[in-house]
Amino acid sequence: MCLVLTHHTVTDYDKFKAVWDDDSERRRLAGSVNAHVYRVTDSSNEVVSIFEWDDTERACKWATSFETSEAVEWAGVVGGPKVYVLEEAGSAPA
Repeated sequence: MCLVLTHHTVTDYDKFKAVWDDDSERRRLAGSVNAHVYRVTDSSNEVVSIFEWDDTERACKWATSFETSEAVEWAGVVGGPKVYVLEEAGSAPA
């Protein structure tokens, strides 16, 4: 299990969210098991998405795929996204 964290600046949040929603089935087929999108509180056109994946290799393949690049373009992302594929390195109680 791993996480993919993406940070985007978008031109229009509603347009971004529509593409994000439409892409959910493709993400699921690629191995994503959970997804959340968040808006930065003081910058409504900055968004962070967190995806949980069943496999790190599949997550990396999705993150660098042509289809993902197209979705980013359609969603109105400015300057390209920052994408991080994360594997757990430790944990502690809150």
